[in-house]
Amino acid sequence: KGLFLFQIERNGEIIAPARPDERIQLGDRLFFTGLPKTILELQKTPGLEVIHDATLDLKQYDSSQIRPYEAVVSDSSPLIGQNVRESKFREKYDAVIIAIHRNGERIQKKIGDIVLRAGDTLLLLANKDFMRKWYHSRDFLLISESDKVPSKPLKNQIIAVGTLILMIVLFVLHIVPIIVAAGIAVLILLLTKTVTLAEARESVDFRVLIIIASAFGIAAGIKNSGVAQVLAHYIIQWGSVFGTVGIITAIFLITSGYANIITNNATAALVFPVVIAVTAQMQVDPRPFILTLAIAASSSFATPISYQTNIMVYGPGGYRFKDFLRIGLPMHLVVTVIAIVAVYLSYF
Repeated sequence: KGLFLFQIERNGEIIAPARPDERIQLGDRLFFTGLPKTILELQKTPGLEVIHDATLDLKQYDSSQIRPYEAVVSDSSPLIGQNVRESKFREKYDAVIIAIHRNGERIQKKIGDIVLRAGDTLLLLANKDFMRKWYHSRDFLLISESDKVPSKPLKNQIIAVGTLILMIVLFVLHIVPIIVAAGIAVLILLLTKTVTLAEARESVDFRVLIIIASAFGIAAGIKNSGVAQVLAHYIIQWGSVFGTVGIITAIFLITSGYANIITNNATAALVFPVVIAVTAQMQVDPRPFILTLAIAASSSFATPISYQTNIMVYGPGGYRFKDFLRIGLPMHLVVTVIAIVAVYLSYF
């Protein structure tokens, strides 16, 4: 209890991850991971001899067979909410979890019983193809090892950069709408096999798309039901006490508050109709208020779940939730003041 077999060393050959159906042979060296206190269970097992001075150096692994990796669970990973055993991690990823770190500390619990969360850092042993197969997957935000991140051939890199430039030129010169330019770019990348269809599909986070699409639907409902006008009335009523600066501040704080809870795209979609209603009732140019909305929607510093890059550093950096509040809130205050002053001086 509290331990599981992750590797077998047999006649100089490493078998990892050790599968449940692998047969143990005489002379095998077995490597377990889990709770140190449960080592007594092994000593009571007939036929097993515990080697007390044995060490496991991850740097000594033969790169042709198996390599150590660190992977961070993404906020859109199907692993979230499942324990390691239920997720069938070993079978799905052909990898074994050696340890799990959360908030900078190792979780001292039986690995199979640990319920995974976004931002968890997993120390893994897997074959050399693990990086190539899962690096661009939405299951993990970051996968690292001693080698360089796998990259495309130089020809594909040139095609990718050229396609990006072409898309921008087509849109900036008003040759085609942005949606058409983007479609042409995707078609070029697929036809030249710079990106495969599977890679393109894996790079799309459908959960985020659903959230954004739902936000547009809710935003339309807010506008059509008259809720936007009511909210705009209260924003003007309370904010106008301090003049235009007060209204800009109210829009910024409301938007940035939502941005630290949900995605910035969804936040912008939700608050946009309210901002338009505010400018309509004030009969003013909407541009400074829309600019305020755009800046505020990107001001998501105070929580680790507010943006992908926050989650990427959350686990590996050993940060705690309060660290984001301690650093993020002052940063949020600075950005708020600078943005409000800049918008006001630029337009009023």
